[in-house]
Amino acid sequence: MRKIIIITLKVLAVLFLVFGIVASIGLSTMSMRGMMRYFVEAQFNVTAFVATLFMTILTSASLYGFAILIEIQEESLQELKGIKRMVSNQNDLALLVKDDVSTIRKECVETNELENDIANALKYEDKPDDIDDEEIEIIEEIQSKE
Repeated sequence: MRKIIIITLKVLAVLFLVFGIVASIGLSTMSMRGMMRYFVEAQFNVTAFVATLFMTILTSASLYGFAILIEIQEESLQELKGIKRMVSNQNDLALLVKDDVSTIRKECVETNELENDIANALKYEDKPDDIDDEEIEIIEEIQSKE
């Protein structure tokens, strides 16, 4: 939609410039014909030509400048949307990492609790029923490494 508006404004600017030049020449020569009716020496009306041409150029430049301004704003908007997508992707990645870190922390806490339970069980002469001989060997290996 905005591309259509930009192209339309640029075409209007060029058309206005072309028709404005034709109109300024026509306005200047019309005043020549009007002077001839009163038997006055006909002159090319420079003032009318310059004034009309000046207004034509200003209006055409304004239209074209407005089209360029809209085009620049459209490009900036696209860049901002791209930046927003990148930030959103980074936020999603950060949330995933945060979830992974919290999961790892929970697993570490559970592992520490299990090791503490086994270490406490080893302190007693009679071992509890829920500890196997394999678990005791693993704990003894861990303690010997430390």
